[in-house]
Formats: sequence, structure tokens, C-alpha cells
Amino acid sequence: MSENIQRDQFRFVGPKSWDLNGRIWWNKSGARGSFVGSHGYSEHSGCYDHFAKFWIDKGFHMAMLDLPGHGLSGGRRGNIDDFDDYVRSVESFFRKLKELNFPGPYYLFAHSLGGLVGVRFLQTSELAREFELCILSSPLFGLADQAFHHVGTLVQSDWGLRILEIATSLVPNMNFSNDGGMSESLLTHDDSMIRKRMQDTLIQPVVTVNWAREFLKARRLAFEDIKEIQIPVGIFQSGDDRIVSAYQTEKFFEALQCSGKKFTLYPSLFHEILNEVGREQVMEDMYQWVEGALSASVRSVRGST
Repeated sequence: MSENIQRDQFRFVGPKSWDLNGRIWWNKSGARGSFVGSHGYSEHSGCYDHFAKFWIDKGFHMAMLDLPGHGLSGGRRGNIDDFDDYVRSVESFFRKLKELNFPGPYYLFAHSLGGLVGVRFLQTSELAREFELCILSSPLFGLADQAFHHVGTLVQSDWGLRILEIATSLVPNMNFSNDGGMSESLLTHDDSMIRKRMQDTLIQPVVTVNWAREFLKARRLAFEDIKEIQIPVGIFQSGDDRIVSAYQTEKFFEALQCSGKKFTLYPSLFHEILNEVGREQVMEDMYQWVEGALSASVRSVRGST
């Protein structure tokens, strides 16, 4: 049914006057809802064309932005001076989507780094009230031992955070190559997806000291502000994740107090569950959860009238 897709790409102004990139996949037959999404670290929105096709076939529109420092968006590669700049970028993107008559109801989708961005958006943005549910794919609430091999051990502890804060004041613009920690072979078992990623010139696996510091701060605040999340959240997590900590993801899920939450673990899959062998089942699981959450919401509204 790919003939039902109309693809649009556009520019918009984000925080700090960044020139940012966005994409829309329109369902030309009309849709009953729209997903707004953010990608993972070092990725970009163009990596999600097959995922968008899936939702088009299910009767939805989809839109995703390139976060600052990623893809076709402005900003230094692998760096963020303030994690809230990611959140403000999502806000700018959403406002632009509404200018383009991107219709509701709205559902949030976010993967890995985008998952932490999405959570902070739900916790801090006034625009979060316009979203009815949230899908998180292997969200970044902690790092696996194999990830970020240059700073991996450092960013998992309180003492590491203090060291990073000192390092940031001394060498805030230092880059670390992260090509080993984000090796394609640690992301998926699918050889075709590995080749596709390796050929993608927009993927640049570098990370700065600033980024590591801001990630740690955002992670801590995500747990502290967890009560702010009121809409249903479905978390779909790789069980053999060499990038993010599945343990921290489950810990976050258990602390969630929203109704309609769901946690699904895929024991044999690597981090990129939407690019994995068996991704069709993952996407179908996401769809079934969305259908159930929306049905429950309708029943709740009817029961209150």
C-alpha cells in the first residue's frame, strides 16, 4: 500500500535559531491520527521510512524531525549544550507541523536518545497535553556496559558525573569518537540493515563531554519528574541491548504511575528493534497496544458521560 504515501521534507527554525529538518509521511487516503517522532543518537528521520510505511498502512500519518546535531539539521555533531534544547526543538517541530495542517489526534513515538527527549517533553512542555499516548522504543535511561566505550564506565555513576562536570568546564568541546560503541553489529542482526547504516553518510557517531553531562542530568530529572507523565506509555525494549540499559528502562517503567502502561521485552533482539530480524512482529505489537490504549480511552470517555 506504499502508493498511499506522500513524503514531504521541510525546514523550520528551532531554538538558538538552528535551521532544523523535518519529514512528514502523509496517508493520502486520510488518517485517524498522527504520530510525531524523534530518532536515536547519531540517527536521523530518514532512517524511519519503513516504520512510517507501516503506520501509513494502519491508517495514520507520521512526522519526524532531525534533532539538533543530527541528520540534515544544524548544530554541532554529537553535542548539546543543554538537553532542554532537544525538547525545545520538538516543540518547534510540533508548532511547525500544526502550521502545515498536520492533523490530530497526536501520538508520540521516540527511540533511544529520542525516548529520553520524548519523556522530558511530556514532563516539561505545555504542548504535551495535546498528545494522547506515547510509544518508547529502547529508550535511553542508562547505558549498557558495551556502549560508549570511551566514556561508558564514566557516565554510569555519581562520581562519574562529578568528573564529567569538571571536565566540561575544562574541555567542554572535546569530541570522543564512538564508532566502536555504536558498531552496526551491536545494533541489529539484520545484515541488510547493517549495510544500509554503514552507507549512510548522515550517521556520524561522535559524542562530546557536554553531551554526556547533559544526558546524565536529563536521565536523573526523568526519574525525579516521573509523576508528570499522565498519558498511557508503551515501552518496547531490546532484551540483548548492547547500547542502553534494559534494567534502567524496566526500572523507569515500574515507577510510571500512568494508566494503560505496557512493557514488552524482546530477549534475543539487539538495540535497534525496528531494524532487527523480526521487526514486523515488534511493529505489530506496537500497533496492537495502540489500538488497545485508544479503545480503553474511548470506553473511559463514554463511561464518564
